[in-house]
Amino acid sequence: MGRFVVKIHAASLEKLQDLQRIFDVDVVRATARQIESHFAVEAIVSDMDIEKLRSEGFRVEVLSDADELGNQRRKEVSGY
Repeated sequence: MGRFVVKIHAASLEKLQDLQRIFDVDVVRATARQIESHFAVEAIVSDMDIEKLRSEGFRVEVLSDADELGNQRRKEVSGY
């Protein structure tokens, strides 16, 4: 099961708040924004979470593979 950095779009602020209250999503609070008539926030979720959120009406945009980013950073820090 992979982990991904995503941007989640919701129709209302309440729906965005549901990400933590109901779905227990690990959101990056500093990224929460109102974009025209909807709201968005970045989060780290599994591939199963992506499908669940989409089925609940959220638009989920995958930004990067969190597991791959972690591997790259470990290589940078270790010098290999």
